[in-house]
Amino acid sequence: SADVDVQVLTDDIALRQGDRFLLANSALFHAIAVDEVGRLASSLVPAVAARRLVELFERAEAGEGEPARHVSVQVIQAGAALGEKL
Repeated sequence: SADVDVQVLTDDIALRQGDRFLLANSALFHAIAVDEVGRLASSLVPAVAARRLVELFERAEAGEGEPARHVSVQVIQAGAALGEKL
């Protein structure tokens, strides 16, 4: 199984417009390499990146032969107004 690094931030952090956060459960990292997750999350429009990561997860899980796991993925970009594409 993949190692999972959980960080809880209790201090304020300075965000710049365009900074991104990936929120996902650990199932994503069991199915997709961390480098690939990072590449997609940083290079595509956030909503498209989240959809693409779910699609890749579903494709990877389809061939496992084990009971299906569920995945939740959100890519959030700082400074984006609702519906705005940065």
